[in-house]
Amino acid sequence: MARLRMRSGSFGKKRMSFKNAKRKTVSQKTRESESLLVFFSVFFLCLVSVLYVFQTNSMATSGYEVEEYESKLENLRNDNQNMKNREAELRSIKNLEEEKSRLCTVSSSDIEYLVTGGTEVALRK
Repeated sequence: MARLRMRSGSFGKKRMSFKNAKRKTVSQKTRESESLLVFFSVFFLCLVSVLYVFQTNSMATSGYEVEEYESKLENLRNDNQNMKNREAELRSIKNLEEEKSRLCTVSSSDIEYLVTGGTEVALRK
């Protein structure tokens, strides 16, 4: 029975101390809710600031990449125009005649054309 009294005695003390706990007043609850609101406001502001910095950074790097690609595109357009000019130069009559003489071809000065009397293509026999 001694053990039973000890248990019930300690349980009674805990119960008593729980009854004597301080309850919070309305002004204390209001201060806690205000401090919680301030904390979340500061947290949200920091979060938005960090996101803004990351977004600004990604836009800046995208801008540099776009400039780099535009520069490459302009270089390719210039190369394309140079190649078109070189092609036109190589196809010119002057270059073709130089190439003909370089390959040692014979120029034909006496050209004879075959003239037929009629418009027939095939002959009957």
